[in-house]
Amino acid sequence: MTELKTLKDLLDGHSSDDLGFPVINAEDLKQEAIKWVKALPINQELKKKYCFEHPEDGGCYNIIEWIEEFFNLTEADLQ
Repeated sequence: MTELKTLKDLLDGHSSDDLGFPVINAEDLKQEAIKWVKALPINQELKKKYCFEHPEDGGCYNIIEWIEEFFNLTEADLQ
């Protein structure tokens, strides 16, 4: 499995805009989100760290749903 990056990891080494805010390529961010959506349901270590106990959905569904909605991911993106 490829190493998943956090936002902090993605910010390392990136440039800043004129106001000093970090600039991250939107496509890089979306590709990393896709990796997280694919990895969360199957990686037990990630589940322990990032998912909460929720009996109806196994703990990760709401996080995955949020990532998919926030990044407007489609089924094609997740293939």
